[in-house]
Amino acid sequence: MSTFVEKIAAAISRHNLIRDGDSVLVAASGGVDSMVLVRTLSILAPKHHWKLAIAHFNHRLRGRSSDADQRFVERTAKAFGIGCYSGAGDVKQAARDSGTSIEMAARRLRHEFLASTAVNLGIKQIALGHHADDKIELFFLRLLRGAGPEGLCGLKWSNASPYDPKVRLLRPFLEVGREAITSFAKSERIRFREDATNAHCEFLRNRVRHRLLPFIRSDLQPALSPVIQQTIDILEVENDYVRQEVIRAKAGKIPFLKWHPALQRRSILEQLAAFGVEQGFELVERLRANPGVSFSVGPDLSLCLDNTGTVRHRQVVALEFDSGSVQVDLSDQAGVIVFDGLTVQWRKIPPPSRIGKVPGRELFNSKKVGGQITLRHWQPGDRFQPIGLAQTVKLQDIFVNNKVEMPLRRKLAVGVSSEGEIFWVEGQRIGERFKLDKDTQYALEWIWRRQ
Repeated sequence: MSTFVEKIAAAISRHNLIRDGDSVLVAASGGVDSMVLVRTLSILAPKHHWKLAIAHFNHRLRGRSSDADQRFVERTAKAFGIGCYSGAGDVKQAARDSGTSIEMAARRLRHEFLASTAVNLGIKQIALGHHADDKIELFFLRLLRGAGPEGLCGLKWSNASPYDPKVRLLRPFLEVGREAITSFAKSERIRFREDATNAHCEFLRNRVRHRLLPFIRSDLQPALSPVIQQTIDILEVENDYVRQEVIRAKAGKIPFLKWHPALQRRSILEQLAAFGVEQGFELVERLRANPGVSFSVGPDLSLCLDNTGTVRHRQVVALEFDSGSVQVDLSDQAGVIVFDGLTVQWRKIPPPSRIGKVPGRELFNSKKVGGQITLRHWQPGDRFQPIGLAQTVKLQDIFVNNKVEMPLRRKLAVGVSSEGEIFWVEGQRIGERFKLDKDTQYALEWIWRRQ
């Protein structure tokens, strides 16, 4: 048995990841990490009487290459005499529908598939190929996104699946890095497929891997990996201490509103995790600072923190999105638009020297709005850049922040420019890119009222 396999076997035993006789579903993308994982576990399986199965999810992001990955994994599983279960999903459409990135949508669909496959097979654990370098990359990814101690602790040897708590995710490779895995693959002549998108730096993870970390190692801290691992070790211990203090505070009958903010945040985070709600700092702070106020966190879920520190959830009757719309030609100098109870009088005028705020009246850069626009209702995945913001945000988040009730959101009209960008949301701020500026030749005066 090779030194590499012995090291993985020792880690599995030390962290009690897989017991003798267990069944394990191995997630295999076809890349070097997962194919080495398949080989390693297949070598150890006879001694420990493990029953292995392989799962592959086709993200359909690379056309024929994605299909070739699937066929490769299926052939490999057949050669090993291991059952293989494949699934697929439209990641791009899922990203559009949810208003999230391709990476986030891919992760959600993949983990949903893995968890459901494990449950259908009666398997309670899934082995993943995450390794030591992935842990360092994830630390920086979450740091850049504003994570707290729980998030920065990153990958764990074992944790519950985010989509089914009865299924455990196992990571036997967390003590070995990419170089050791690649070296083992070479020595054992393990075949794998290269994913060309791993080199594309439009993805944040790849920019961290190929640009940020090499720069830090070469110019700032050559011993980056052990330094970050030390930081993670410190955070894990302190994170565990905060968790214990929350338990003590609850047992001690201390009123929640008198808890230290760190304990309040942790308690809320744990409750949100139990609801399967994305645990962003902004949502935690909104709940913490506004006891008794309900916040919509999805199309059918509303959350509220009571004075005892308990997060209450309420299922909201799902309302259908209204697909109605009207196309409008703005090539004339003036006109009137009537759309689903809304009347808009518009005209093109010279930009005024002073812009006074008048209820029901907006002014836009006519050229940027364009000659052909669409009035419609809010749709899933809509993003909008309100005036004063540097980037687009989900329209749903704007409604939540401004406390627009769910039924009303479906009724509000949205103006979409010739280029497909939202320039106006009824009752909200105008779009940043469409405000009047020094280059504006004509202003589009927009006077609206609802019956």
